[in-house]
Amino acid sequence: MSKLEAALELILDPKNWTTGTLGRDETDAPCVLNKACKFCALGALWKIYVEITTDEYIIDCKKLMLAGEKLFNQSSIARVNDSLGHESVVQMYQEAIACL
Repeated sequence: MSKLEAALELILDPKNWTTGTLGRDETDAPCVLNKACKFCALGALWKIYVEITTDEYIIDCKKLMLAGEKLFNQSSIARVNDSLGHESVVQMYQEAIACL
């Protein structure tokens, strides 16, 4: 399983997805990712990577940005997440994964 696929798995259920912050705890309050049970599109990918400055993380972010641009004319992962909704986030991830 790729890291993009693992991140998608974290947020595939809408109950585990959020907007406006990288992650939220069980009370729905914003929190650090190691305490989060809900993630935004970028927070899910960040959670999967132990070291977010790796080249692989940057490449995966670029894949998500390109997928967002292709599907929604929007290269901002956060904007797709916060403005277009869960289904659009899932589609963005699926498009990025298809390019693996």
